[in-house]
Order: sequence, then structure tokens, then C-alpha cells
Amino acid sequence: MGKNERDSGTAQPLNNNDQLSAEIAKVNSELDKSVDEYQMLFDLVPCIITVQDKDYKLIRYNREFADKFDPQPGDYCYQAYKGLSQKCPVCPVEKTFEDGKSHWSEESGPDKDGRPSHWVVKSSPIQNSEGEIVAVMEMCLDITHRKELEQKLIISEKKYSSIFSNIPNPVFVLDLDSLEILDCNASVETVYACSKDDMTCRSFLDMFSE
Repeated sequence: MGKNERDSGTAQPLNNNDQLSAEIAKVNSELDKSVDEYQMLFDLVPCIITVQDKDYKLIRYNREFADKFDPQPGDYCYQAYKGLSQKCPVCPVEKTFEDGKSHWSEESGPDKDGRPSHWVVKSSPIQNSEGEIVAVMEMCLDITHRKELEQKLIISEKKYSSIFSNIPNPVFVLDLDSLEILDCNASVETVYACSKDDMTCRSFLDMFSE
């Protein structure tokens, strides 16, 4: 075999190695890109995400959680979320570790500025290659604004209920179509000498019949 033939025979494996190295580099680049995209989504998703181990210690969390609760290194979830010294009495993370299922709950606690905060939680298991649950992820939706509106509505209803009950003149609540009396205040009993129970479910027009 001549020198050129020997050179030709050894060149092919080198080309294969170069091609394999290029393919590996491409795969690694794509993996790095996927990891970067995942991290960006993890940080920028408009909800709170935390990952806890079996001791309820925070393993990972996204920017939304960090901005709202200001967790410290080594914090447990109940410390960071609620400033507690022990696990919450009703814990969706605990339930997920026990049965491997997702669980929902509604939680409340102070944010990093001490203001009341409210959120809805869904817990989901994270498994290893053997199917063992090694961590639990919590996704939380902030419902603080909704809770504040609900509280304002309760206060408003109490205020107008007090006005309705104590105004010195008779006040009726009527069905728009039938004019049936749905409710009335205490002054109606005094003025018309008729109990509230007798008044309701009657037509308002009956009060003016001859």
C-alpha cells in the first residue's frame, strides 16, 4: 500500500470526529438556549413560583416571589411566605408529598413591607428519573386586590343596610316588573301597622287599593 493510500485511509475517521464534535457542540448550544429560555420564562411569568424540598426549604423561586416577599438564603417556605416559625397547619406541599397529587388552597400573609397579602396556591410534584417525589412546586396567583374589593363591598353593604334599617321613613324594595315587595324597613311596620312578613311577597299596588 502506498503512502497516499495510507493517508487516505486515516483521513476519514478524523473527518467523522470533527463532524461528531460539531454535532455535539450544536446540541449543547441548543440545550443552553433552552435552559436560558426556561429561566427567562421562570423569572418573568406573571405569578409566584417556588420549589420546596421535603423539609419545606426553598430550593428555587422566581423574581415575582423575590420582589414580593424578599426571601433570605436558607429560608423555609413558611418563613418566607408568612413569617412563621413552623409549617402551616394546612399545607398543600405536605399533601402533595403524601399522595403525589396537585392541591389547591387560599393563603394569606404579610408581604415584605408588612402589608396583608392574599394568594391562591396550586402545588405540583417534581419527580426524579425513578418516579420519586423529590420536591414540590407551588404556583401562586395574587388575589390581594380582589380581597380588598370584597372587604370594601362588605363595608359598603353594612353601611347602606344600616341606613336602610334606621331611616325614619318607610322604604320598600320592589321587583322591577311585578312591583312585588321584596323587602322593607322597620318604619313600615310603624306607619302601616303591618308586620314585615305580611308586607313582603305582596304587590306594592295593594297598599293603594280601595
